[in-house]
Amino acid sequence: QYLTRNVLYGAVAVGVLAPAVFADDRGGVVRRVLANRCLLWLGLISYGIYVWHSPLLTRLLYWHYGQSGSVLWRYVQWGVVPLLGSVALGAASYYLVERPALSLRRWVPTARPDVSEPLAEPAPVTPPGDAA
Repeated sequence: QYLTRNVLYGAVAVGVLAPAVFADDRGGVVRRVLANRCLLWLGLISYGIYVWHSPLLTRLLYWHYGQSGSVLWRYVQWGVVPLLGSVALGAASYYLVERPALSLRRWVPTARPDVSEPLAEPAPVTPPGDAA
């Protein structure tokens, strides 16, 4: 069952993303949905959401959050508060940690080949098996 479920999740993901990747530039429903500003921003901070959702849920369990009230109210609490908390923590970690860390990359030298001048002489071509 676990393998079947994961294969189906992957198939749905490919089915949703394939039109966005392989469609023409004129757009389409999937591209318009994925171009939504809110979704783009959530994609920008998504790593922070991923990093913080589990510690937030663990902390809420430790604090005995959502223990009282009706069953429906507990579902609402456990759906809304962790979602909003993870988004808030993910945004904070993006703007306070990730973005400043990304600005440090200008201090790391990168080895880029100089392609401004062509080679003076092309490399010799040797047939396969004719190693000299």
